[in-house]
Amino acid sequence: MARLVLVKLVRAVATLLLVVTLVFVLLRTAGDPLLTLLPPDTDPGVVEVYRERWGLDRPLAVQYLLYLESVVRGDLGRSFRDGRDALEVVLERVPKTLELGGAALVLAILLGIPAGIVAALRRGTFIDRGLMILSVLGYSLPTFFMGVLLILLFSLTLRWLPSSGTGTFLHLIMPTLTLGTWIAASLSRFTRAAVLDVLEQPYMRTSRAKGLTRLGQIMRHALPNAAIPVVTLLGFMTGHLIAGAVVIETVFAWPGVGRLTVISVAARELAIVQAIVLLVAVSMVTANLAVDLLYGWLDPRTRNSPA
Repeated sequence: MARLVLVKLVRAVATLLLVVTLVFVLLRTAGDPLLTLLPPDTDPGVVEVYRERWGLDRPLAVQYLLYLESVVRGDLGRSFRDGRDALEVVLERVPKTLELGGAALVLAILLGIPAGIVAALRRGTFIDRGLMILSVLGYSLPTFFMGVLLILLFSLTLRWLPSSGTGTFLHLIMPTLTLGTWIAASLSRFTRAAVLDVLEQPYMRTSRAKGLTRLGQIMRHALPNAAIPVVTLLGFMTGHLIAGAVVIETVFAWPGVGRLTVISVAARELAIVQAIVLLVAVSMVTANLAVDLLYGWLDPRTRNSPA
C-alpha cells in the first residue's frame, strides 16, 4: 500500500510539472501582454522599462526556470495591473467557487445516484426510459443555454430569483441547478450502467439462490460493488468543478474563480491565469489521488496493485 501511494504521488508531481510547463509556454507564445496592458501610443522606452520590470525581456528558458523556482517557494507572481500577489487574488475567489461547486455536487448526488439505481432496477420499463431521456437531455443541453433559460423563467418572467450576483441563498439557487443537473445527468447514466453490470454477475445469482431478499441483495452486494466506478466519476467531477464553473459563473456573474479566469485571460494577466490553472490541476490531481486511495478501502484487491 505504501508503494502504491508513493507511485501515485510521483505521478501527481510529474503531472503538475507538465501542466505548469505547458501553460507557461502557451501563454508566453500567445502574444506580448504589454500590447494589451499599455496604450497603443505608449513610448517605446516606457514599454522597455515595464518589460524589464516584469522579466519579459529575458529568454523564454530563463523565464521558465525563474518561474519554477518561484513556484517552489510558493510565489506565483504578481498581477500586471495592480501588483497584487496572484495567489492572493485567486484565493479570494475560491470560497465562492467552493460554495457553488459543493452545492451543485450535493444536488447531483441526491438526484443522480438514486435515479441511476431506480433506472437499473426498473430496466426496460417506462420509468427507466423516462429517467434516461431526462439524463440525456440534461447532459446534452449546454450549461450556458440552461442558465439563460432559468434566468428568463425565474428572473424576468416570474421574478422569483435574482438573475446575477451573490449575497443570499436565493442567488445560489439557479447556478446550483444549472451545474448540479448537468452533473446529475452524467452521474445517473453512469450509476445505472454500474448497477446493471453488478446485477448480472454470478455472485448475485448465488445470493438469490441462498434466499437473500431483493433489498438485501441490493444493499449487501449490488451497491458496494457498483460504488467503485461511481466513485471514480465523482472524483473526476470534484476535481473538475473549478474548471467547469467558468461558463456558469460568467452567465450568473458569480464572483468565483471561473469568472476570474475569463477576466484574466481577456486582460492577459499571465500570473493570475497560471495560478488558476495550477489550482485546477492540483484539485484534479488531489481528487484522483483520493479516489485511488479510496479504492483500497472499497476493494481490498486493489491495495497491492502496482499502479
